[in-house]
Amino acid sequence: MVNNEKGYGEYLFSKYYEKLEGPDSHASSHWSDYSSSFRVDFKEGETLALEGFGFGDMQERSLPNRWLARLCNFSYFIRDPHRKEKKELLRIGKELAVEMDGYFSFDCFRQVYSFDLIMKQLKNLNIGDNPRILIIGDGFGFLSCLIKKVIPGARIILVDLGKTLFFQYYYSGKVFPDAGLLGVSSNGEKLSVRDIEEKDFIFCPADLTDALEELEIDVAVNIHSMQEMTYDSISGYFTLLRKIMAENSFFYCCNREKKELVGGEVIEFDNYPWDKEDKILLDGYCPWCTYFFSTAKTKYGAKVMGIRIPFVNYFDGPIRHRVAILKKN
Repeated sequence: MVNNEKGYGEYLFSKYYEKLEGPDSHASSHWSDYSSSFRVDFKEGETLALEGFGFGDMQERSLPNRWLARLCNFSYFIRDPHRKEKKELLRIGKELAVEMDGYFSFDCFRQVYSFDLIMKQLKNLNIGDNPRILIIGDGFGFLSCLIKKVIPGARIILVDLGKTLFFQYYYSGKVFPDAGLLGVSSNGEKLSVRDIEEKDFIFCPADLTDALEELEIDVAVNIHSMQEMTYDSISGYFTLLRKIMAENSFFYCCNREKKELVGGEVIEFDNYPWDKEDKILLDGYCPWCTYFFSTAKTKYGAKVMGIRIPFVNYFDGPIRHRVAILKKN
């Protein structure tokens, strides 16, 4: 394990950018394709430039798309009957996006709304002020930083492909320069509950998740990334969660109902390894993931009298979200 922030950055950069030959064996065809467009300039322990693609639009440079995202956010907000309850959380999210050298995109907006739902479940299940939260696939790290802003006592474990995990490590350290950081760096390591209690952020590459098997966590979250994994990877995560989730803990899963990846794999929400003994607390289509505004024209979009409305796009399929207390293994 690596405790030093710069030391762990060097590890991630060396293993997943400098020395990685060919696609990551844990990556689906989707991420093997998209990760080739990542740009990370890291020299002498300092991150000089970061450009990601395919895991959030917070780095969007196009001014028209930025304004369309703001308009899209407002269109959801104004129709929300509970919008007043979310105003403070949205304010924190907007300030956080700026701290992360980005802007408050539609992707950020959706994560704020998902976190609002997660906080309600924390309260309903009487989970305390120091929850241990595992996030699988946090992109730029916006959600984990948002959680830490709102719940300072939270202990957050981030799991992702090594290339993407670098972004989360960088932005967590940028937003919380005094935070305690810990990174898993080799096979055979095992984290303990004490390791979590002593740190704010724990980073674990997807190929080293065996290190997490002795932990106990209160919440697990996956938003819009299981839909882009192989079934083997999804099954591996479910097996891990069923082993490490505490009693009365819950898993929030928000993903496309069905998605075909660039390599032809078809991933379906209902084919995740759910168990008939899982306790489902919430299940349905995600109301803040139905459409988005963009200068790009996708295959599906809103129409009036059979004519497409400019800039208003639908996702390639409906997006489900579920809160479940998973059956323990």
